[in-house]
Amino acid sequence: EGGEGVSVTQGVVSRIEIQRYAHSGANLLAVQIDAAINPGNSGGPALNAEGDVIGVAFQNQLDSQNIGYVIPAPIIAHYLIDDAPSDPRRPAGFPSLGIFWQALDNPQLRAYLGMEGRTGVRIRGVAPTAPAAALLRTGDVLVELDGHAIANDGSFAIGGQERLSFAHLIHLKFAHQTIGLRVLRAGEELELEVPVRPLQRLIPPTA
Repeated sequence: EGGEGVSVTQGVVSRIEIQRYAHSGANLLAVQIDAAINPGNSGGPALNAEGDVIGVAFQNQLDSQNIGYVIPAPIIAHYLIDDAPSDPRRPAGFPSLGIFWQALDNPQLRAYLGMEGRTGVRIRGVAPTAPAAALLRTGDVLVELDGHAIANDGSFAIGGQERLSFAHLIHLKFAHQTIGLRVLRAGEELELEVPVRPLQRLIPPTA
């Protein structure tokens, strides 16, 4: 448990990817570090070698040693300026496109879908409560999102060699904004502007 003094630990970044946040259950971008984050000393700033704050330490990996996670600055910035249209005192939450997708690593499946050298992921379902349900169809191939080409594993390129899940591009938007999509449908490319918003649950929470 944390004490009354200052606790300092250090490590290196080992991974940056979408992770499940233990406190909220949300799947958002997180930075994995090889430094211990123990109960009682989470919530502190994470600093880089130059002393800049790049995130907030918030959880560790159960049943492991020296694997901790940091909420990165873009996620924190989004939360701080986000507000619900109905109540500016509350955040609206991170939006979702509301789709379920399938990777297209299989060359036979790509040929069947007529991708002809393109990359992307197949939409295998759309949540009925999502605005995308009126625009997207099961079987569409998502080839581009917000100007970024989508790889067959659902990632997009950032920087020289790094890749992230395309879900992060959606999380950077705010409720009731739109995001540009390029999809392949029956051999024809379509450009769509699809609204994004936090998904509404079919069954409200009981808590």
